[in-house]
Amino acid sequence: HDHQGNEASVLVIDANADQELIGRFFDRVTFITIPAERRARVIQCYSTRCSTTSLVPKKNKDAKSKKQAKLRLRELEEFIVRIAGQHPQLLVVGPQAITGNPKTKTKALISVPANVELAHFNAIRGIDRWKNHDAVLIIGRNQLPIEELEAIARCLFSADWVPLQFATEWSVEERGYRSKGGRQGVEVLVHPDRRIQAIHEQVREGESQQAIDRLRLIHGTTPKTVYLLSNIVLDVDVDHLVTWDELMAGGSRIE
Repeated sequence: HDHQGNEASVLVIDANADQELIGRFFDRVTFITIPAERRARVIQCYSTRCSTTSLVPKKNKDAKSKKQAKLRLRELEEFIVRIAGQHPQLLVVGPQAITGNPKTKTKALISVPANVELAHFNAIRGIDRWKNHDAVLIIGRNQLPIEELEAIARCLFSADWVPLQFATEWSVEERGYRSKGGRQGVEVLVHPDRRIQAIHEQVREGESQQAIDRLRLIHGTTPKTVYLLSNIVLDVDVDHLVTWDELMAGGSRIE
C-alpha cells in the first residue's frame, strides 16, 4: 500500500520468476512470461552431472575415487587453458570448493591463465562487470543437500493447508534438452513435493542460468560461447551436446 493506505500496483521483474514462490508474498498476481533470445553458442556435456565430489579429491574416501577426482581436475584445468586460448576474456563459474572464494579464504583448486576470471555459485547475481567477456564456462551445478532445501521450504510454506511432503532421497525425472541434434532427454534429480521442487530449481537451474546471463547475452551484438560442464537441463537452446571425453579431447574422433 502507498502512504495514504491505497492499494498499490507492483511490477516484479525476475529472470527466474516462479509463480508458486511469488504467490507466497502477493495475494493477486498476473504472471507474464517475456521471451528473450540469448545470442550464444551453447556447448553442453550430457554424460555427467559433474558433481563437486567428482572433482574434489578430499571429498572422496577411498583411494580409487580420490585418484579419479585428481585426474578429472587436471583434465578440467587443461580444458580451461585450451579454451582460454580461443577467447580473449573467459569467465569460469562453479562451486567455491573448485573456483575458490576470497572472502572465506578458500583457495581455488585450479590454476588458470591471466585472461580467465573465477567466480563461485551464490555470489554472481546482479554483477555486471563480466558483460564484456566473450565466453563463460559453468562447472557442475548448485545442488543443495535435500535437508537444506527442505529447511528453506519450511520457512516459506509452513502455513499451507496441505503439509509439505518430505523425502529422504531424490526422485528421478527425465527431461529433454532444447537441442538442434534432437537427442533424447536425461534423468535429473527432483523433489517429490512440487513446492520444494520450485525452490530446488531456483537454487540449482536458476544459478546456472544466472551464470550464463552474466555475459548479458540478450543485449549482445555478436554470439558468445557458453560451455556447460553438467547434464543439467536449462531453459537454453543447446547447439552441441557432447560427452566429457569428447569435450576434454577437443571433439569426437571424426571431428
